[in-house]
Amino acid sequence: MQNGIDKAKETIDNVFGAGTSDKVEGKGENLVGKVKETIGSATDNKQLETEGQAQQAEGIAHEALGAIKGAAETVVDAVVEGAHKLGDVVSHAIKKNQDDDDSK
Repeated sequence: MQNGIDKAKETIDNVFGAGTSDKVEGKGENLVGKVKETIGSATDNKQLETEGQAQQAEGIAHEALGAIKGAAETVVDAVVEGAHKLGDVVSHAIKKNQDDDDSK
């Protein structure tokens, strides 16, 4: 089953951007944690309340991981675009240099 979940997360990230599945998973963990904390508090169940707080922290960490993955994808895309532009400039300069040599 884990393989199917991993494929679904990969598809979500491919469609909506890197880290999206982590952000969604984190929001879900955060929500479930908040519910546990609230129920624990309302029923004076300190263990459930603490478990909920811990799950919220996990959710926040998962959301942060998703944000980091998204930012990394943005940086990689910018570097690739810059490399392509640099390649175009170098190619143009080489062609111009060759044309100048041919006209002499």
